[in-house]
Amino acid sequence: VGICLVGSLGRSSKRWLTRSRARSSRDARWQCQDSVEADRPRSARPVRYTPGSLESFRIRMPSVGELSQVLVEHKGLKEEEAWFLHHVTVRDTHTGQAWRCDCQQWLSLHHTDCKLSRTLSAKPFRPKQSQAAQQSPAPPPPMEYSVSVHTSNVRGAGTDANVFLTLKGTQASSPKTHPAGCRFERGSVESARVVCDGDLGELRAVVLEHDNTGFGPAWLPSKVVVCGPTLPGEG
Repeated sequence: VGICLVGSLGRSSKRWLTRSRARSSRDARWQCQDSVEADRPRSARPVRYTPGSLESFRIRMPSVGELSQVLVEHKGLKEEEAWFLHHVTVRDTHTGQAWRCDCQQWLSLHHTDCKLSRTLSAKPFRPKQSQAAQQSPAPPPPMEYSVSVHTSNVRGAGTDANVFLTLKGTQASSPKTHPAGCRFERGSVESARVVCDGDLGELRAVVLEHDNTGFGPAWLPSKVVVCGPTLPGEG
């Protein structure tokens, strides 16, 4: 995973988050490697980002001032290397200032908009230091729903437009999702993954819509099948 900080005083070089090659596991520490090149340094040992994990790194660099953006990327080309990033927090150890950058999106060539990099907006926040705050329950993990969309097998049923879907439950609604790479042709069954910030509760409705673009935007879907929820990467 590579990261770049952008602030009022400029922009940092890209830093690759890696694990040092220590003599023993006890001496192993998380570090950052500076890289001007586009590719990850060959000597880097990548970090395993498992579902629900929290990894911390210490980066030494000139101050970028008031943080405005964090650029995150990775080089996972395979589907099993897909990564769902919840958020990034950055703290200046000299000033004590801290920022939170929410993502809640996939970095993957096989999910949603098929991107391996994200530009995250930074918002100042105060880390909770009290013991009571440290013992407060963690926010619910993101959940993933598997959605299969069936298009009718009649003449003109398929669409050339961009299709979007939204799941509505008793507790919340999913973000509007564009199933990238899906072709809603006549008689087709297309599958998509919808990632939500927590469980939606009992499913009440599925909203299908399109942007009315393309040569033949008209569409006749026959049914939608929803499975889940599961943790991202488990289903």
